[in-house]
Amino acid sequence: YLICRSFVLDLNPWVALGIGFPIGAGVVSFVLFLLSWLGFPLNTLAISSSFLMLLTLFGGLLRYRRLRRITPRNRQKESHSKPGRSTWNWVAVISCGFLLLTAAVIAVGRSYSTWDAIAIWAAKGYGISLEKTIFAGEVWGAHNLDYPLNIPILISLFRSLDGDLLPGSKLLFPFFYLSFLAGSLYFWKSRELASGYAKIGLLFIATIPVIFEHATIGYANLPFSVYLVLGTLMGIEGITREKKDLQLLSGLYLGLAVWTRPEGIILIPILTIAILLAFRLTKTGKVHYLVLITPIVIVLGVWVVFARNNASEGAFGSAIQSLWASIKIGSFHLDSIYWIVRLLGRQLLEIKRWGLILPLTFMLIIFQRSKIFPRRYPILFVALVATIATGLSITGFYYLVSYIGDLRFWLETGVNRMFLPAGLLASVWIVLYAGVPLNNNDGANE
Repeated sequence: YLICRSFVLDLNPWVALGIGFPIGAGVVSFVLFLLSWLGFPLNTLAISSSFLMLLTLFGGLLRYRRLRRITPRNRQKESHSKPGRSTWNWVAVISCGFLLLTAAVIAVGRSYSTWDAIAIWAAKGYGISLEKTIFAGEVWGAHNLDYPLNIPILISLFRSLDGDLLPGSKLLFPFFYLSFLAGSLYFWKSRELASGYAKIGLLFIATIPVIFEHATIGYANLPFSVYLVLGTLMGIEGITREKKDLQLLSGLYLGLAVWTRPEGIILIPILTIAILLAFRLTKTGKVHYLVLITPIVIVLGVWVVFARNNASEGAFGSAIQSLWASIKIGSFHLDSIYWIVRLLGRQLLEIKRWGLILPLTFMLIIFQRSKIFPRRYPILFVALVATIATGLSITGFYYLVSYIGDLRFWLETGVNRMFLPAGLLASVWIVLYAGVPLNNNDGANE
């Protein structure tokens, strides 16, 4: 909350509360990671001291910025810069609150009972807590130190403070789910969607089966996807409104996505470039490149340096070498693309997995095809480009997998969770596409 409010002064406090959890969790875990890397033990003193230090830092920054901003001349502007509670549709909020509570009960009740949650995230987090160092990840859980440590460190906090008896660490995932809903609603409201569309849209994305399921199972795919989606939405909003503060927030979210799952090292740069090129094509907004990119570069750079010294080459490096060797002898694995499209298409058509995302997309494009034009609806276009770029990047990941393993097995066991970032972006885009009035120019020139 303090980070969001200190970066973006005119951000609605309710919005900051809703979207603040992922960014606060990620910053706390990254600071603890740096301390442990420097040799400090991750004991209760280090954890509490780091948390209090961050509270003091960002609380002080918020107070300093507000004191500088509130003067006799602009005091009235400050008081009117925050939208009132009427911007929230309470029916949707209460309904989604019920879904959040249900997800929390299921998450705690099923504990860590799925493969990745047990084999990677929980085991590694518990190991870090017991040995009080991030280097416990070398022997606890799967994949050594090949995976970013955001989620394991967060889980370790609960283990260190109360033994994770509830297990309270499982509540991390419903809160990421909540932040996705809050960030989506904020984005739609900023684009001035009618209240009815925002209400229906909130319930639509909250009840997509695969998204709700990942709020309960303890995998890192949902947190990663939420960082990516919130970073994308804040970036679109910040560039459209030419606001440095929102672009800084966007960069931090995208950087923390890199800190959450290994594919972020490739996916986030591709996504960022795609968004910037889309805005360049539509000739709208203004990009503050240094502000947007710096947080991404810092987090990515730190993790790459750490991984080069402490992680193995990993599957991605092996896949690149195999790809190059195959290309030199004329083998392109084109059948892999067929299997990727076929398996993904089959999953998208299953209502029990992705709900109505695919049929709604085709229906909207057919009946409102005039909204496809980039110059007339630039925000819709940029959001669509972000979705497609994310989906193609994940398709590329699976194409590389075909050079080192059984592609069919990887697809059948993980295609839904791996495509979760694209699915979340697509669900937000569908609601935006449906709700933007014809000939509205989707608010791009505000």
